[in-house]
Amino acid sequence: MEQNLHLDNLNLEQTISKKDILVLQIIYLALGLGVLIFLTLTLFMNSLDLQEQQMADTGFLNILTMVHFLFALIFIPLSGKVFESFFSENWWSKIFSRQLKPQLAKITDIGQKIMLILRTAYILRLAMLEFVAFFGIMVCFLGVISGTLAEYPIYWINLFSAAFFLGFIWLNFPTREKVLDIIRSRFGDYQVIS
Repeated sequence: MEQNLHLDNLNLEQTISKKDILVLQIIYLALGLGVLIFLTLTLFMNSLDLQEQQMADTGFLNILTMVHFLFALIFIPLSGKVFESFFSENWWSKIFSRQLKPQLAKITDIGQKIMLILRTAYILRLAMLEFVAFFGIMVCFLGVISGTLAEYPIYWINLFSAAFFLGFIWLNFPTREKVLDIIRSRFGDYQVIS
């Protein structure tokens, strides 16, 4: 059975609890801190004077940099499309709705159904962006421990995805108002499977 949501009839302020927002904030913080800690470790390793650095081999870092840019070109736009697909009627949403159907069937409160869909969309989007960020930091980390970045600092360009991810976290950090705005704009006549 599907329920048509008419959010103008729902009191969103009461439906979405502080706990729901807190869960989203914790997810954002955890993922952002993971990237920030690995980035800090990489920068710290770079500041150390490693005595036994090898001859810089740029071939391997060239390949990893190209792969990183390819991942960024694929996953950054795809993360937005996957996020939006949770709120539209297309083939992506049919795939995700099949996965969410058992959990949605157990929930009777419409607000909680909306939050499950929204939380899942956020997690998938952030996971894709985080993957690209970690890959970029990993390329720099390998460059640091091999000594290549000391001779060829151009490879620091791989940190663009980490900067993008941390900026995304900063700009899109979920507050109650932002979450309510997303719900209002995305769940106009959305059908929630129950």
